[in-house]
Formats: sequence, structure tokens, C-alpha cells
Amino acid sequence: MRIFFEDWNEIDAFLKRLPSMRCPICGASGAFGRHGFIRGLRDDSQDNDTIRARRIRCRPKRGGCGKTWSLRPGDRLLHYCFGTKQAWAFLRGIPAGRSVKAA
Repeated sequence: MRIFFEDWNEIDAFLKRLPSMRCPICGASGAFGRHGFIRGLRDDSQDNDTIRARRIRCRPKRGGCGKTWSLRPGDRLLHYCFGTKQAWAFLRGIPAGRSVKAA
């Protein structure tokens, strides 16, 4: 199952295909449904309740297994509130001898 996408538009296009997809875990067809959002803080946003990912679920009531996945734009890292731009700036600063705080 693909979890990283180029942008939100690509995620929306993927979500439109959910009814015709098969679950890679149980093989159920037509069991996928939208399952909400993952919200949280992001360094590059003034909003404290930013949508970080979309959730989908293989629904047991439709013959599925109950497994959930998160669909994320490629600029977001799993389990972190900072994005890939901030992580890259940090990694570039380490060889230059900068401190963690300065990087």
C-alpha cells in the first residue's frame, strides 16, 4: 500500500479509487473507506491543529480486516512535527559543526 504522495491532490485522486481497490492484507475488494485525519503540530505552520495525513481503513463490516493506513504528502515525516525541509536543513548543519539548536 502506498503511503507517501507528491501532494494533497494526488492523495485526493487516490481516495477516489478506494471503492475499486483490494486490501493488500486480506484481499477484500470494495472494503476500503475513509477513516478521518491525523492532526498535529507542524513547525512551518502557525496553526496548532494542522492536518498531517488522511486515514483509510479496510472495514470489517464490508468483509475487510480492520487494518488502517495513513496517506501523507511527501514533505511530512512519520511521527514528527517538522517536515522534510527542516530535517534537511538540520542534516546539512551537522557537518559544519553547528549545534543541534543552531542547526
